[in-house]
Amino acid sequence: MEFISSMEFASSVVPCDEIDELLQLSSAPFQQHRIQEDTLLVTPSLYNGDVTSKPDNSRRRKSSVTQDDTPLDYKSKKVIHRDGERQRRQEMAALNRSLRSLMPLEYLKGRRSMSDNMHEAVKYIRHLQKRVEELREKRDELTNTSDQVTENGGSKCLASCVQESTVAVETSRTGVRVTGSIPLSRGVSVSIMLDLLLREGLVVVSCVSTNLEERLILSIESEVLVVDSLNAGVTARNPVDDGRSINLSELQKKLTDLMG
Repeated sequence: MEFISSMEFASSVVPCDEIDELLQLSSAPFQQHRIQEDTLLVTPSLYNGDVTSKPDNSRRRKSSVTQDDTPLDYKSKKVIHRDGERQRRQEMAALNRSLRSLMPLEYLKGRRSMSDNMHEAVKYIRHLQKRVEELREKRDELTNTSDQVTENGGSKCLASCVQESTVAVETSRTGVRVTGSIPLSRGVSVSIMLDLLLREGLVVVSCVSTNLEERLILSIESEVLVVDSLNAGVTARNPVDDGRSINLSELQKKLTDLMG
């Protein structure tokens, strides 16, 4: 009853249009507050979010690290990374060149990339392993064969080889060269051989001899001895220049017979 009387009193004092405006102004803050609450409740659902979800700390952490790095630090890190990558590529190129230098040419034909070289290197290594295995088997076979030879037979063969004499006669720039290997047990001296060469019309230019492992090793250089009837003298000439021929095979036979 008091509310009605107060309303009636207000209507009697204040016009009706002014009363409506006052009611609208008084209800406006309440509606605005209600709209804000509805917006807060609806916004997470639009993005399929959860109101209780925790904030993304990873982005904050990444942004904080990025903010801590100055432009100078970032540039220096970039330079260090680039230098390390360049050094790594240079080392790989050097190793690839070294690998190619160890491989035969047939394994390098048409191969350009490092991966191709690696595959061919594996093939080459397998080939070498196979060859090593074949050589090992051959060595074992030869070893077994040598073991079958009796000790007496081997010693006889060695003794006969040591007692053999060898001599070779050939032409040289000075004339005739005689080389030989004679067992010391034969008792053949160098002077005997020099006398034989002189009788065959050769004059000795140089003679080198030495004893090695119970053998006499010698090398004799000689020229053809020519008698000059006009000047009543004796000269030594190269048989090639003089046109005179020396029977080398016959001379070698005589030296061999002399050595016994």
